[in-house]
This record gives sequence, structure tokens and C-alpha cells, in this order.
Amino acid sequence: MGSIGRPQWWVAASGAGALACGLVAIVAPPAWAAYGGLAAGLLGAAAALLARRAGRPAGGGCVLSTEPDLCRLLDSLELAAGVFTPEGRTLFVNRAPREASGISLAAVRGLLAWETPYYNHSPAAQDAIRRIFAEAAAGRRAVADVEIPDRDGGRRTLQATACPVFDDAGRVVQIVGIGADVTDRAVAQAALEQQRRLLEQAERVASLGSWEVDLASGEVFSSQGMLGILEWPADAPSPTFEDFYAHVPAAEVAELEARFAAALAGGESYDLVHAYQMGDGRLKWLHTRTEVEHAADGRALRAFGTVQDVTPLHEARAALEGNAAVLRKAQQVGGLGHWRLNLVNGVGVWSDEQYRLFGLVPGAMQPTIDNYVELVHPDDRAAVRAVLEGAIAAGRPATFSFEHRLAAGTDRRTLEHHFEVETDGAGTTTALFGVSRDITARKRMEEALRRANENLERRIAERTRDLVQAREQAEQASRAKSEFLAHVSHELRTPMNAVLGFTQLLLGNPAEPLSESQRENAEEVLQAGRHLMTLIGEMLDLARIESGRLTVEIGEVDVGTLVEECVNLIRAEADACAQTLELEPGVIAEPRVLADPQRLRQVLLNLLSNAIKYNRDGGGVTVSVARSAGRCRIAVADQGAGIHPADLARLFVPFERLGQDHKRTEGTGIGLALSKRLVEAMDGELGVSSAPGAGSCFWIELPLASASRDAAAG
Repeated sequence: MGSIGRPQWWVAASGAGALACGLVAIVAPPAWAAYGGLAAGLLGAAAALLARRAGRPAGGGCVLSTEPDLCRLLDSLELAAGVFTPEGRTLFVNRAPREASGISLAAVRGLLAWETPYYNHSPAAQDAIRRIFAEAAAGRRAVADVEIPDRDGGRRTLQATACPVFDDAGRVVQIVGIGADVTDRAVAQAALEQQRRLLEQAERVASLGSWEVDLASGEVFSSQGMLGILEWPADAPSPTFEDFYAHVPAAEVAELEARFAAALAGGESYDLVHAYQMGDGRLKWLHTRTEVEHAADGRALRAFGTVQDVTPLHEARAALEGNAAVLRKAQQVGGLGHWRLNLVNGVGVWSDEQYRLFGLVPGAMQPTIDNYVELVHPDDRAAVRAVLEGAIAAGRPATFSFEHRLAAGTDRRTLEHHFEVETDGAGTTTALFGVSRDITARKRMEEALRRANENLERRIAERTRDLVQAREQAEQASRAKSEFLAHVSHELRTPMNAVLGFTQLLLGNPAEPLSESQRENAEEVLQAGRHLMTLIGEMLDLARIESGRLTVEIGEVDVGTLVEECVNLIRAEADACAQTLELEPGVIAEPRVLADPQRLRQVLLNLLSNAIKYNRDGGGVTVSVARSAGRCRIAVADQGAGIHPADLARLFVPFERLGQDHKRTEGTGIGLALSKRLVEAMDGELGVSSAPGAGSCFWIELPLASASRDAAAG
């Protein structure tokens, strides 16, 4: 503590004011703080005594000047002291503040305590002195800490005390004030408060709490952090061990009690993680640490420790373990393993599935490059080492892939590896990380597929040769057929011309006229002969087309004139069947097309003849012409039975009559097939639209001559 020295005094005149108890402000050793109550009582008694001895009422004025001995007594105090009226006016201040400040008693006598030059440096100090003097005037002792500057520019804290002095009637007649320097105490308290705040902040940030138990008295202390973790009411007593254990599962309580008993008996401190169930059913996970302090004789004096809320860490660890379990299961199901080789220390890490891929029990060997290479088939070892050495020498992040067979076992399995190179800041390769999987099944499938492909290619080659041979045979047969048809058609024409010629002579010989029955028979022969000649001509044309010997003479054809001519030629046939044959308006005015006029006439006559032949009795046939996008369409529509959609694909097949063979309708099934080929030979198109019961519409599209001229000019 040290010896008591002379008080120091600072006033406003020196650049800082100091006041204690509203009359003085004194810096005294810390021991005077405890002495303040005794000094105040002494000064109060002395003031009352002097007032009575002077024959004046207490508070009527200070008479200390008439009592030199008592003045010397007060001045001998190493403490700032003063006497004031109940209103706070100064009666007396002792020597300590006068000497320290250089301000005489006369300069302050009669001034209100909070208006003296000792304190006017600070409105806050004035308010504090005014408040404690008001308390003392009301008969109550009052204390206030006042912060004031010192002469060195620092700050000091004074404890100012104002004590009331009563007369025999119990009235306050004077106020005694003292002041003591409590700067060191204030600093210590501030430091302690700062440490308390820091501790609370640290506990809050770390989700940490502390506790202590006096084992002799059973008194429990819990920090705010502890109460916050347990969510304990702030106004309730600190939780006891029983309170704490009530929220811990029974199995873990038994372990906690056993650990605590061992620590009490002199064992080491302990820590463990356990569950703690909140009132609403939530679970927290706490990390509890406990130590016990023992006396020299081995008695346990106190227990203390910390509790940390590690719920997020516990949940994260549980989630991590769950993810690890899922990863292990996924690797097992997917047949995928992972590995990492630390090239700095040569230590490798394999997953369980990685061991199984090599046919090993997990942990059966320490993974190193050499141990790994020993598991590779001898024929593949050099290639594997080359890949690994190349990756290590790369000196940069890169991805590598390779595969190899295994050496162990009779069943030769194949593994596929993909790995990345890890490097440090200097570009040195530090580790390899990769994944592996068994591709034996894929390799076998690839081999089977390769063999199947080879077999398929062989069979395709053989089939191709067969098809080429068959095509050549078919072409040869087609040529033979075409030649045969052409030859037969030619051979048939000569006798048929003779038959037709002689029949016409018989019918037209006036010298030897035929009888009625002979004439009818001759006309039947003539009609049948002409039909047969048409068939022979169509067969000959079809044979020429198939053999590629048919030629067309393309030129400009007047569509309107040609259509009108064909309609006039076929009209008698329509009249014979009581059918109408109409041209839509504007047909004659249509422009010219590019076509072979003879072949176009042949096609139109065939379409018109079919429209009449397959029409219903009394039906109609309409011919129309339209232009679109540089082409001209000639359409022949009938009102017949129509054609089923399933039969349209067979309509242009030679000798296909779509079920008309058993009917009386004449025809061979060649006309439409020949017409389609003739139109296509003229760079045109022949098509049909039909539906059962709605009739049919056959159309021809040919290029317009004007469009061809425009294209040539462009």
C-alpha cells in the first residue's frame, strides 16, 4: 500500500479544477477512501461543537476562527474537508485544498459549493455536487464519483461524500464534505468490467459458458454464456447439477456422474460430448469440460469448467458421416473407387471399393506406386509406369486416363483409371487423385461387338455380292423381257395389220357385200383387232421405256387445242355410255407447255377413256386446266365409285387392275403405268386424288413454256 503522502491539489487556475463534496477535491492515497466516513463524523462533530461554544446556533456561521486549536486539528488532516450551510454555502475549508490550490478561505467563503473555482471546469461535476448536497440537505448521506482533470492533463476520479449535521431537534444545520482519490479503484473496476464484457463476448461468439461450484457451501455460479446455452431464465438461481442432469439422457448422465466422481477423488479433468434436451424437445449437443481443485490434504475445494454448444458441429459431422456412408454405398453399387497418392511422402489412400476392385480386403496393403504396379498384368506394367511418370513430370494440373489388366487370378479383369495431377505454387507435382472402375464387362462386350461386326461385315459383303448378282440377273431378265416384248409386239403387228386390213376390205367391198350377220361378225373382228393393236402398242412402249430406248420429242404444245382435240375424239365414247363430257371455261385460252404432243395426246386419251370406262351410268367427266408456280395442271375428274386409299399405291403398277379382272370392263392394267412413265419422261408428274364414293381426279403437271423461256433469259 505504501506510506501516506501529502495530498495534491489542482484548481481551475492551473488549467484543471478539482472538487470533492462540493467544497474541495483532493487526491489522497487509497486508504483515505475507507477513512472517509470517520473523517466526516469527526468534522461534523467539531463543527457542531464550535457552534455551541460560540453561543451561536449551528449553521449561523463558521466560528472556527475563534478556536485556533480546532482549526489546527482540522488543518492537520491529510484529507480535503469542509463545512457548509444546509443551502451549500461554504463556511470553512481546511489547509489541504488551500495550500494545494493557492486559493484562500476568504476567496471561497460564502460561495455555493458547486460555484467555487474548484469544480467549475465541468458541468457534469457541478451536477454531481449539486445532487449530493441536495441529498445531504434532506438528511441523507450521499456519495458521488466525480471525474476531473489533473494538472498533467490526465483524468482523476474522486469520491465525494456529503454528510448532514443535525441539531438536538433533528434539523440539518450544516453539511460536512470530504473528498478521496479513488482513481486506482475506478481504473481497476473499469478494467474488470472490460474483462467481463470481453469474456461475455468471447463466450457468445464461441457458444461457450463457464460455471463454478464451491464444494463446501454448494454455491453455484454460472456465467451469462452458460445460462444462454441452457436457455435458463435470467432471474432464476443458477442451475444445480440436478437441474443440469434432468435434461441429459440417462445413459449419458451415468457417464457424467462417474467421470465427476473420479475427478473428485483426485482423478484428471475430463471432457465429453453429450446430448441436452431443451424443454420444447429440441436436442442440443454440448461439449462439457470439468476440473476439480484440491487442497493440500486432498480435499476437493471447488469444481469448475466450461460448456460449449457444439450442435452445428455435431450436426455437420453427422451429415458428413452420412454423406461418407452414402458415398461408400454409391461406390460399391456403381463399382467405382477413388484413390490419392501423396508424392511428397509416398503414402497413398484408397477407398474400400478401390481395394475391392483389385480383389483385396480393404486395408490389406499400403498403397504405393510399387505395390500398385505389382497388381498390374505384366504385359501392361510398362505402359502404366509410363503414364504415371509422365503425369508426375508434367508439372502442371492435367487429366490422364489409362486402363490395364490385373495380374492376380485366372479371371483376367480390366480396370479403367482417370486421375488429375495436383501441384504446388512452384509447379512441383505433389499428388495424384483419381477414380477407378471395373470395365471387364464392357471390354467383353466390345470384343463380342467387334466379332459381331466382323461377322456382320462378312455377311453384308456376301449379301452384297448376292444382291449384285441378283440385280445383274434381274436386269438381264428385264432386258430379256423387254426384248421379248418388243420382238413379240413387232411380230404380232404384222399379222394383226393383215387381219385388220382384210376385215376392212370385207366390210367395204361393194362387189361382194356381206350379209347382216357376216357384217356384225366382221365388225366384232375389227373392233377386237384394234383393241389388240392398242395393247400391242402399249406393251411395245412399256418395253422401250424399261429398256431405256423410248425417246420423246419435247416442244411447245398448245394445251387448249390439244385438250379440245382429245375431248372431241373421246366424246362419241361418252355419248355411247350416256355420260357428259365437259370442258371448264378458260381451257382453250391456256398457254403452251413443254411436252411431246404425240405422247401427251396418248396420255390424255388414256385418262379420258378410263374416266368414262370406270364412271357410273349417266355420270359426268370434267376436264380443267390451271397454272401454278411455272407449271400447268391438266385434271380429268369423274363421278365414279372412287378408289380406296389402300389401293392407290398399286394403281400405277403394270397389269394391276384393282379387282376389275372379274368384271366386264375392258383393260389390261398397262395404260396408267405407261402414262405415268411417259409423263415423267417429259419432266412432268402424274397423280391422283380419290376416295370411295366420291369419284377420282387424275392430273398431269407439266412445265410452262413461258417459265422455261424466262429462266433461260435470266
